[in-house]
Amino acid sequence: MKRILSVCTFLLLLAFLLCSAYRILAWKDTTGEYLSDTEQLYATGDDLIDLVFVGSSHIYCGVNPAYLWGNAGISAFDLSISGMDKISSEYHLKELFKTQSPQVVCLDLYDLLFDRQPLESNVYRNYLSMRPSVNSVEAVLAYQPENPADYITRWPILHTRYKELKAFDFVQNQTSLFGRGFSYQFSFTPQTQDPAALATSSVTELSDQNRNWLDTIIDLCADHGSSLYTVMMPMIVDEKNQAIINGAKQYLESRGIECLDLNQHAQEIGLDYAVHFLDDQHLNTYGAQKVTAYLLQELTSRYTFADHRGDARYALWDENALYDGHQWQLNAFQQVPQDDLDGALLALASCSDVTVAVSVPADYSNPSSDWPDLLMALGATPEQIELRGQWILQGSQVLGFVAANSGETANADLNQVDTLTITADDDASVLLNGVDLLSHPGAVVLIVYDNYDAKVLTQRFYL
Repeated sequence: MKRILSVCTFLLLLAFLLCSAYRILAWKDTTGEYLSDTEQLYATGDDLIDLVFVGSSHIYCGVNPAYLWGNAGISAFDLSISGMDKISSEYHLKELFKTQSPQVVCLDLYDLLFDRQPLESNVYRNYLSMRPSVNSVEAVLAYQPENPADYITRWPILHTRYKELKAFDFVQNQTSLFGRGFSYQFSFTPQTQDPAALATSSVTELSDQNRNWLDTIIDLCADHGSSLYTVMMPMIVDEKNQAIINGAKQYLESRGIECLDLNQHAQEIGLDYAVHFLDDQHLNTYGAQKVTAYLLQELTSRYTFADHRGDARYALWDENALYDGHQWQLNAFQQVPQDDLDGALLALASCSDVTVAVSVPADYSNPSSDWPDLLMALGATPEQIELRGQWILQGSQVLGFVAANSGETANADLNQVDTLTITADDDASVLLNGVDLLSHPGAVVLIVYDNYDAKVLTQRFYL
């Protein structure tokens, strides 16, 4: 009996250690601020998502669930992955149906324009992001990568990650919860769309692969009691691509499924090709706001969604609304010119979820600036400002202060991983986890740390 207990204890301990190691070594999409829509899905309670948008990066750059929540209380979610192909979209939708019963599935048709993944990183994103299950195995086998065993067992991939482990591998980042699948991208690149390509009447009949994919998604939604609505997200198209979309419209119409080609409604939406695109394939956040508003209008004219605002079960969407506001606040700060100290301090006073390290030299004087009053708005006291020195400020509170040349040190733990340290000896410094960020001695320095994304957003200095 003792031997049996010893063996059982050993096996349980071994299983615990392997599970712990797997959680740390598991492949993670380390681009896009560790944004993983599948992780966000797994962190969402059962039967909460009423509207899901399915597709590639065109979705996570183009549809903002926070707008739908703030304006109509719709619990929407972007189930999207970079380069999400036809097989990936099918099996990720099956994964979603394990825990959710969306009223409407809104499918982006960009997948009709390509078949195989051109990048190995996108294969990883699409076929390693689901938790190991029968569904994830079937997805790999359906896609048939070169080495399916590697994707099924995952161990060869995990075994290569030792040298690239980062703090995030050990401590989960909040962005796994917030965004509801949306990615904020405020930069822009002017684009030009050929009107003749949009206006073409050419029709390319769907390939067998594309037709089978649409049939599969139609049947999958019907089996789970979800209405299917299809869209073509805005992008720069040529005549060849538009002809494929035209063919898809005809086929979907024959199946009784509506298709909204948003490229054909750019003027109604208010899209400006000069400022609303991140690149020729994706909208930026300004463009996404306009497209989401238009989709809200179109979808609510066809379906009746419950308004869940005020319902405690949907707390993630309430939190996401705060995260959305945070992103717009940060963007307002980022728009302030690099040489405008007063403008930067004024904008930071409106940013509720940042930590600001400020360094002011002992002899600093700038009569043309209102920096003392503006710094007090961030939490500094008049007595501290008189002494000059360094601050760690968060939410109008002083987490740490050292007077200039005092030789003192102060620390602030920002989360389980990151610690800010300020010192006021001969070599004044601001350190994040022991790494000095103060690279402009003799200047006023602002170091802005994003509490949500757990990273230094920017460093600015003013002479």
